[in-house]
Amino acid sequence: MDTRIKHGHLINGKKSSTYSGWEAMLQRCNDPNNAKYHLYGGRGIRVCRRWKKFLNFLEDMGEKPAGCTLGRLDGNKGYCKSNCKWETYIEQNNNTSRNRYV
Repeated sequence: MDTRIKHGHLINGKKSSTYSGWEAMLQRCNDPNNAKYHLYGGRGIRVCRRWKKFLNFLEDMGEKPAGCTLGRLDGNKGYCKSNCKWETYIEQNNNTSRNRYV
């Protein structure tokens, strides 16, 4: 049985944005075939053991607010409750390794 149905994150065959964000995080960190793997898993960014289960992630982070994405407070550390928050796209864009402050 598909466990996503149990917690309501598969509605009419479509994944919730919270579930999709969680799934994308796992893929970036664990799947060498993911286009962004080299920026995450390939450089040692990992997902904490607790967050391997969606319900634990949901309990720690809550529902994804509209207009937000999952961000890490320290871009050199992995995904866990103490290092993550829901960020606006502006916050997310200001918190990248591409930025150079002058």
